[in-house]
Amino acid sequence: MTIGDALARFRILSDTIDDLNAKLKTINAEWDGLEKFIVEQAEAQGINSFSNDSVTVGVASAFRVGYDPAEWEGIVRWAVESGNFAAIQRRLGDKCLLDLLDSGGEIPKGVRFDPIKKVSVRRK
Repeated sequence: MTIGDALARFRILSDTIDDLNAKLKTINAEWDGLEKFIVEQAEAQGINSFSNDSVTVGVASAFRVGYDPAEWEGIVRWAVESGNFAAIQRRLGDKCLLDLLDSGGEIPKGVRFDPIKKVSVRRK
């Protein structure tokens, strides 16, 4: 393989990713519409599943977890005090911390900046 081959392949793969993402967006929109329709029909008919020879679709109640941003500090304090660390995702916001580093802002103790090599591809 040559550099030229690698560059040509990057272009092909970039275009393929864009095509697949566009298709996925369309498919997800259709999927969401079908889910909405099924939920409406389940509620209207008073049943929680539908099936035919090739698929069974069920509707169940569930919860989506959220939080009041004004209560964030209390939630973090509760997680620390109770040992329920899994309730909060332990992940740092790269952009925020890199911006702080670039601007000379205060970085909390324990935050590391590990050097990596990053490849960027830009189509023309």
